[in-house]
Amino acid sequence: MSHDPPAPATSSTPQSDRIAAAYRYVRGLAATHLERPISIEIKTWEDGEVLIRAYHGYGPWTPGGDRLKALLRYHSAEPTVRGALLDVDGETGEETLIFETPIAPAGGDGRTPGDA
Repeated sequence: MSHDPPAPATSSTPQSDRIAAAYRYVRGLAATHLERPISIEIKTWEDGEVLIRAYHGYGPWTPGGDRLKALLRYHSAEPTVRGALLDVDGETGEETLIFETPIAPAGGDGRTPGDA
């Protein structure tokens, strides 16, 4: 009996292609608008919605210390990538919006500019 992991799938699906295109788009915006290092989170839902958050956190990096997070937010159902500045509670992790502004078009149908 073999305990080798299954071979990775080599084909892609329309959903994975769409997520990859949105990821590349947000990563490019983040490289322009955020300081490094940049972290990116991706959430997906069964209905096909996608949320991509790219961010850079600012100190102080002490236990329990509050900090700021600069964020770009892409949601497949929204027409605009939004930029925001958040205050992050160091004890609870709760994020409080300080400022938000539109950054770039996103395409309310989940497509990014440049998609065919």
